Amino acid sequence: MAVSTAAIKASPLGDELSDAQCDLLASAMTACGIKDRDFLIEEGHKDDSLHVLTSGNMEVVSQTAAGEQVGLHILREG
Repeated sequence: MAVSTAAIKASPLGDELSDAQCDLLASAMTACGIKDRDFLIEEGHKDDSLHVLTSGNMEVVSQTAAGEQVGLHILREG
């Protein structure tokens, strides 16, 4: 799904960017959604993407040796 320049400009990310920079960033971005309890990136995997949370919250978790998930941090949009 495409990302609009207006969406970037309206976000905290776009606060310090010019219109031209927002246009350039929008042309290089795609949007995706994540369902509740899904993982964006799993521990130990590499990802060279820039992820921007545009709505909601996301929890960073780690798995213990016993297999339990432990919350490390809550990410908020922006």
